[in-house]
Amino acid sequence: MPSVRRRGQVLKEAIYEATLKLLDEGTYKDVTFNNVARLAKTSRSVLYNNWATPFDLLIDASRWQVLKNRKSIMEQEFDNGNLRSDLIELGRHFLANSLAYPKKFLGAFLYELSQNNGTQKMLDEELKTNNLAIMSQIIEKAMLRKEITKPINDLTKLLLFEVLRYHAIILQDNVDENFIIEFIDSILLPALTNDK
Repeated sequence: MPSVRRRGQVLKEAIYEATLKLLDEGTYKDVTFNNVARLAKTSRSVLYNNWATPFDLLIDASRWQVLKNRKSIMEQEFDNGNLRSDLIELGRHFLANSLAYPKKFLGAFLYELSQNNGTQKMLDEELKTNNLAIMSQIIEKAMLRKEITKPINDLTKLLLFEVLRYHAIILQDNVDENFIIEFIDSILLPALTNDK
């Protein structure tokens, strides 16, 4: 009996699973279009038609893994009635999503960063845009509640994301809710609410 040709989401999920398996069981260098196609039982042309590079595929596969069981940060509603609670919930959600990425993803990202080929710059810009958008929504609500009375610059808006990313992912510190709360209470809230 001939095999049924997979299409659409079924094929895409098989490709993602193959990509993540190659990374998990080997190294980033094992994540090639040839290896993914073989493991996913598809053709390389399918991969070339959908992703410019194996790293682009790895990004999509990693996001797929994260979002199988979680909401994207952009889909999350942060409205708990006050700025502090909104920031704590944002920190929790961001940290949980960040830590759900494959363990070896950081190595792949750092390798691509060292290649200076622009892929990582596009990813960084996308993350920055999304982070600014969600923080701007939280700040707008806080302004309506009169918790913030001055414009907030982008550097301050990105602070929570960059500190969590640095400590949890780069340094691999034990970042927990206490860390998030201490950072928000001692640094971020004063930076957002100080009228000077």
